Amino acid sequence: MKVKIEKTCDGEAFLNIPEILQKELQWDEGDQIEWLDNKDGSWTLCRVGLESDIQSKSIEYILSQHPTLKDQMENVFDDSDLRTEWLTSAIPALSGFTPLEVVIEGDLKRVLDALNRIKYGDIS
Repeated sequence: MKVKIEKTCDGEAFLNIPEILQKELQWDEGDQIEWLDNKDGSWTLCRVGLESDIQSKSIEYILSQHPTLKDQMENVFDDSDLRTEWLTSAIPALSGFTPLEVVIEGDLKRVLDALNRIKYGDIS
């Protein structure tokens, strides 16, 4: 579904999401929406609030977009819960950011390097 960008009389841009789409997405007026840059010219919108659902969808999407990351994580962490915990935890080697945040910001190499250090026991 396409939604047109509109502007207020002050020139501020906004999206008017049709009611039928809001119902389908189970979004309500006043919900906070998170924008995720898909790094391909498109964006994904997620409702903020059900953090575990959003996190799960974000992780699934990121791993589907970066199969190398998924493969390397599976080599390092046998348990899927550990993979999720690592992806969503602040990591000192990533300047306190989560690996998920770093990948979303476009620095996959930095996350892969951190995984390699874990895999080979380099904790320096």
